[in-house]
Amino acid sequence: MISVGSNRFSLPRFPVAGAYADLRGFQSKLQMKALPVSVLTPAGTIVPPGLNPPLLKVRIDMRGINPLSLKCYVAGQGEARVKAAGEGEGLFEIQAQSPLRGRRSKYTITASDPSGSRWYWYSQLWVLVE
Repeated sequence: MISVGSNRFSLPRFPVAGAYADLRGFQSKLQMKALPVSVLTPAGTIVPPGLNPPLLKVRIDMRGINPLSLKCYVAGQGEARVKAAGEGEGLFEIQAQSPLRGRRSKYTITASDPSGSRWYWYSQLWVLVE
C-alpha cells in the first residue's frame, strides 16, 4: 500500500520510455489498477548475498482476481515461478528462473479480473549490492 510515509524511491512503477514508450501501451498502463499485494518477506529490496534470485513471499487479496491469470515477469528474463504457498488462500512464493543481473531489477506481478477486461499489477524492486 502506498501512503504518505512510503519511500518514494521504492514505489512501484511502469517503464514509459524506450521500447515501452508507444502511446497505445501508455494508454493501456493508465487503465491498470494496483494489485492488492502485501509483501511478507523479504523486509526490504536489497538482495542478500548468496540469495540471488531472491524469493518473494506475498499475500494477494484474490477477490475479483482470476487466479489462472496470475503471472510474474522478471526484467530481462521473462516469466518467474509463481507457486501457491499452501499456507492459506492468496499466499504465493515468487522467484526468478535465474539470478538477477545489473544493479537494479524487478519482479512485475500481473493478473486480470474474471472477465479479462481489467488488469492489475504490482512491481517489486530489487537492488543488487556487490
